[in-house]
Amino acid sequence: MPYKNRPWIVVFARKSYQYHEVRPDSEGLRKWRFFCDALVVLLCAGTVVAASPVSARTPKPHGRMELMTPDELEKVLAEAPIAFVPVGTFEHHGWHLPVCFDGIKAHALCERVAERTGGTVLPAFFYGTGGGHFGYKWTLMLPEAQIVPLIEATLDHLARQGFKVVVLLTGHYPQEQVNMVHRLAREAQGRHPKVRFIGLTEPEVTTPEPGDAYGGDHAAKYETSIALALNPAWVQLNRLTPDRAPEQVTLPDTPRKDASTHDPTHPLYAIHGQDPRERASKELGEKLVNEIVARLADIVIEALGQADERLRPVAWTEAELRHPPLSDSMSLDEIERALAAHPPAWDQIEARAAIAASLDRQVAVQVRDGMTDADRAPLRPLLEFYRRRVDAGLDALEQARVTNGVRVFKFYSSSLVLQSAEGTVAVDFCQGPINNGGEPEARDVRRTGFFWTPRQRDRLARLVEVSLITHRHHDHADYSLANRLVAQRKTVIGPAQLKALWKDLAANITVPAYGTAQRFGPVEIFTMLGSQYSRNAPSGTGTERVGVPANDPAVDSESGVYLLRLGGLTFLQGAENHVPAGEWLLQAIGRGFAPDVLLSAGQFQGQRSVDAVLRTRPEIFRIPVHEYELMHEGGGNRTAPWFRDGGRRLIEQRRSLPLFWGEHILLTRAMLGDDTALTGKR
Repeated sequence: MPYKNRPWIVVFARKSYQYHEVRPDSEGLRKWRFFCDALVVLLCAGTVVAASPVSARTPKPHGRMELMTPDELEKVLAEAPIAFVPVGTFEHHGWHLPVCFDGIKAHALCERVAERTGGTVLPAFFYGTGGGHFGYKWTLMLPEAQIVPLIEATLDHLARQGFKVVVLLTGHYPQEQVNMVHRLAREAQGRHPKVRFIGLTEPEVTTPEPGDAYGGDHAAKYETSIALALNPAWVQLNRLTPDRAPEQVTLPDTPRKDASTHDPTHPLYAIHGQDPRERASKELGEKLVNEIVARLADIVIEALGQADERLRPVAWTEAELRHPPLSDSMSLDEIERALAAHPPAWDQIEARAAIAASLDRQVAVQVRDGMTDADRAPLRPLLEFYRRRVDAGLDALEQARVTNGVRVFKFYSSSLVLQSAEGTVAVDFCQGPINNGGEPEARDVRRTGFFWTPRQRDRLARLVEVSLITHRHHDHADYSLANRLVAQRKTVIGPAQLKALWKDLAANITVPAYGTAQRFGPVEIFTMLGSQYSRNAPSGTGTERVGVPANDPAVDSESGVYLLRLGGLTFLQGAENHVPAGEWLLQAIGRGFAPDVLLSAGQFQGQRSVDAVLRTRPEIFRIPVHEYELMHEGGGNRTAPWFRDGGRRLIEQRRSLPLFWGEHILLTRAMLGDDTALTGKR
C-alpha cells in the first residue's frame, strides 16, 4: 500500500524501523525497533480493515474459462492477463487413480496458481504423447503430429486475445511430452514476441525428497501424494489388488511384462516409482503442492512484470522479427532471437561477434560471498535465458542422429557433450556457480538458484554414457550428473581427489590408468596426471606467470589431461594443468593419439609445453571454453575477444568456432581435413 494511503504514524514507524535496520547498535534502539514493529503490524492491520474493498490483499480476477462470461474475461485481461493451459493424457494410473489424472492434476494446480496471480484456466487438454504405457487398456496416446496443431492454435488464439502471459503446464512428463511442451512455448514466443510463454512440468518446480533423484513419478509416491492433497476422493488405495482378469488389464499390443509396473498379476501394475501404499501421504502432497504453486506463481508474476519490457517497437517489420537488428548492447530477448537467426556457421562471423559482445555485457554478474538480494536480481532473467538455452541444447541432443564424426554441444563454461554414432560422452560437465559437493539445491550457499532444473539433469543423464572429469573445481566437475550416472551404472572417470570430495560415490568413480590407452564404452582415452597449483609467481618474461606447487593436496588440485578418441576424431582437453605435458603429448602422438581438436587452453607452464608441441604439427581445430563461469571476476572470461585479432583469424581460416550456451556443431574428418595428421594440408 502506498504511503499516501497510510496513517502518518505508520509512515513514521516504518521509517524508524528502516533507520534501525542500519543502526542496531544499542539496547535502546533495539527496544525502539521492537516497538515500531508492533506498531506497524497493528496500525497496518487497522488500515487494511478501514481501506476500500480493492486493496493489495484483494485477489486478482480469476476463474475457469469455460465458466466465465465475456465480461469476466475482459476483467481478467484488464487486471491479470494470464492464461493457463493444463495438459495431460488418457493413461492407466494404476487401480487407485483416475485414468486422466495428469490432466486433472495440472488443471487443479493451475487453478491454485490463478488464485494467487489472477488469470483464467482453460479446460484440461487430455491428449498426450509418449511414455511406457502405450497399449495398456484405458490409455490413449496420440502421435505428436496430431496434438501440436491444436495446442499451437490455442496458444495463438490466446496471444491474439491479448493475454500477456500464457502458461503451458503438463502433468504428463515422459520425455516426448516434455520436449513438445518446451518447444511449443519457445516457438509460440517467436511468433508472438509481445507475449511471455512458459512451458514446463511440475517436477521442474519440485524439490525431490532426500534420497530421491527426481521429484516426479507415475501414480506412485509423488503423484499419489499430490492427489491426496488436491482431492482425497481421487485416491482409492484399497483398489491396489493383484490378479486382475486379463480383460481388465491388457490389450493385445500391451508392451513388456518384466517388472511390477508391467506385470498384470501385480497390485502395482502400471505404477512407476515407490509403492504409494507405503510412501504416499497427504502431508507430503501438501508440501509438494505448496511448493509447486508458490514457485509457479513467482515465475508467472515475474513474467508478467517483464511483459511490457518485451514489447517490440511498432516500426519493426516481419523480416526484422525473423532477423532482428544486431548491436553490441542487445537485451537477452534480442540475443535469443539473434542466436536463432545466426547459428554457428562460417558466414555468420559479424553477427555472432555482435551477439558475443552483447552477451558479455549481460553475463557480467559475479557470484560471490556476501551477495544481497539486489546483487542477485540481475541473475533472475539471466537464469531464465540460460535454462531456455539448456533446453534448446538438450532438445537437439535428443533429436540428433550422428552417423559421421562428432557433434559437439556447449553448455556452461567448460561443459561439453560429444555425440557420435558410437555413443555420447560428457567432458567436464558443470551446470552453474555452485559448490559441487552435492545436489545444487542443497549446496547453493550463495542462494542464486543458477543451475539446471532436476528435469534437465535427468534428461542429460539418460543420454550420456561416460563422463570425463579433469579436476574437482565447480566449473569442471558436477556431483549431480555423476550421482545420476552412478545410479544408472554408467561410467564416471576422474582423478582420485574426487573420491575424497564425493565420498558416497567414491566406489563408483574410475581413476584412469595414466599413460595407458583405455576404452570405456564409446570412447578411448589416453591420460596424464597433472596438477593445477593454487599459487603463481612472475615468470620473468613480460606479464607471464608460472605455477608454483604448494605440495598440499588440500589446496593444489589434481588435474587429468585427456586425449579422447570418439567418432574417428581425437580431442585434447588441456585441463588447466600447470605441469609440463609436452613429453606426454609426444608419447601419445607416437601411440596414435594425434589430436584433431583442442577443447581448452590450460594455464602457465603446462599449456606452454603443449603449445610448443602443437606448433610443430598441423594446426588443429579449437573450440573455446571456460567462458561465463560467473564465480570469476566480472562473471568470468569473455567471448567477444575470440572474434578479434588471432581468434578472428582462426575463425576466418575455419580452425575455430566459438559456441554459446546450448549451441552445437558437427565436426567431421572431411571438415577438419582428411590428410591433416599426415601432411598438414588444409
